[in-house]
Amino acid sequence: MQLSHRDFTVLDSLAVESAVCLNSTSDRLLELTRSHPIHICLSDPIEPERDLTDRQRVWPAAFLHLSASGCLDPLGPFDAWASVLPIAQFILKAGLRLVGIAGPPGSGKSTLAKAIVTVANAWGDKPSMISMSLDDFYLSKIDRVAKGLRYRAQPGSHDIGEAVSVLEAVLERREFLRVPHFDHARDERGAPSEYSGTVESLILDGWIVGMQEYGYGKITDLLDAVIFIDCPIHLARYRRSDRDYRIQTESGGLEGFSHREMDEFWSTVLQPGILNWVMPIRERADIVITLDGAGRIVEATKKNKIRGRF
Repeated sequence: MQLSHRDFTVLDSLAVESAVCLNSTSDRLLELTRSHPIHICLSDPIEPERDLTDRQRVWPAAFLHLSASGCLDPLGPFDAWASVLPIAQFILKAGLRLVGIAGPPGSGKSTLAKAIVTVANAWGDKPSMISMSLDDFYLSKIDRVAKGLRYRAQPGSHDIGEAVSVLEAVLERREFLRVPHFDHARDERGAPSEYSGTVESLILDGWIVGMQEYGYGKITDLLDAVIFIDCPIHLARYRRSDRDYRIQTESGGLEGFSHREMDEFWSTVLQPGILNWVMPIRERADIVITLDGAGRIVEATKKNKIRGRF
């Protein structure tokens, strides 16, 4: 994403305005944050007052980074303040190296992962957290067809060995990391991303992250924690279908699923998969974030004691 000088001027102005807003309404913001489900869920291992002070300090920089990265739009400024920052700070302060985010397609897993990384790298001493999707480990179309898989997403359509190798490379603090990339529009693998320098933490999102069956336990067993986004199915379907509608529109109908193909994909793979593969992960997840029908966070629960590696 290329930003012009004018873009940075606008973003700087927004950051300054947000800082002024914070200073003038700090008592109200502290009250709102204390009552937010995410803060209540994660505040116990952290000194609450110091955590809120840290959050107040980092907000202008985090707002700037979220705006520039495009992560802020689907979240809104309050959700960015009250939900993303507590999760990012919890991961850093608890010393978590590998964190998974699971949930139905369209629940906001990738958006949350990117926002956490953006805020954590703005808040930390140096950028050292990255995110990747389990989707990026899809087998090539030829390999999926050879395995008898008509659609991607279902168990067996990922290169589990490659995913394990990347996660182990992060744990070993290797100085160079190559992460694959999947092009959803083309339904094919794209050019990988490369990172030089040590990656301290990684967020892995995917609808079956946290699954133990079909060999996926090799990935799950490496994770320090799994966050599950519990999203109403009707909202998940709308968001997931809208993504392919936009791909179809932008490509002139050359890429992505048509409405008919999306309906078939949903009824054949995604909806049965949510019931049979995804929802059981909710019971094993360490943190569950519950959304209402409009996509607002209404509840967050930390179910297990989470220990970091630092």
